[in-house]
Amino acid sequence: MTEQQKSLVDLYAAGELTEVLVAELIAAANTDPELKEDMESLKATVELLQNDPAPKYSEESFQRTRLKMMARGAVMQSVTPDPAYWQYHLQMTG
Repeated sequence: MTEQQKSLVDLYAAGELTEVLVAELIAAANTDPELKEDMESLKATVELLQNDPAPKYSEESFQRTRLKMMARGAVMQSVTPDPAYWQYHLQMTG
């Protein structure tokens, strides 16, 4: 398996290759069992992950993650927009 083929396997599994490149990669996989195994296993993994429902992220999960980040030194600040009275008001003339 060449370095180029290694780099194309993940694009193949994600379905992001052109038909020409897919055909070339499959032809190369027919002669290289290692490449064929990598392609099949990664394709199956990607399909499984795409079809698996996303986990629910509750308020408790958010707070638990926030507390862990703060315990490790992260500074949690919310970004608030500048108040409207700080804005320059244009005169309306008509």
